[in-house]
Amino acid sequence: MFYGQGKNVTVHAIKGSFAEKYAVEHGLKVDNNIGDCWKIPLAKAAEEARRKEEEKRNDQAYNRLLGEMDTAKTHEEWSVIADGFTQLGNYKEAPEQADLCNKKASEIQRRIEESERIERERAAHRQALLDEKAQQEQILEQNKGLRALFGEKAKKRKAALARLKEIEDELINSISGS
Repeated sequence: MFYGQGKNVTVHAIKGSFAEKYAVEHGLKVDNNIGDCWKIPLAKAAEEARRKEEEKRNDQAYNRLLGEMDTAKTHEEWSVIADGFTQLGNYKEAPEQADLCNKKASEIQRRIEESERIERERAAHRQALLDEKAQQEQILEQNKGLRALFGEKAKKRKAALARLKEIEDELINSISGS
């Protein structure tokens, strides 16, 4: 470390160091009692190096996450990307990107839940149709034989056959429409 101006400069240097030799060769005062004065610039330099390294890591992570946004498709992928942006704190536009990713993840989750709800309703409807089909077949079984050609039994049989046809058509449509 140098203190002063012109020939009044005092060089604070470790004994035997290059700085001490330089000062002696150039007729400058030398003080070998340097204490902690050398620690301040080194600490500042170390802090600056740490800050630059952190900036570099953050920049790499930020750009990697932006790239992952281009290929994300699932709720889980969008959630992981959102978490990555959240971990970056206030770096660049990380909070805004985290919000965007969370919204996309929520929208995908909402669509999945809606699709599952629709599928449950379809399955319940198919099961109801199958149950009704079994009932109509039971009516046919009960109303068979010669007596089923005339009167009340014939009407029930005819209605059951018509309803069975409707149920079969609806089952076919529900399966092909899934």
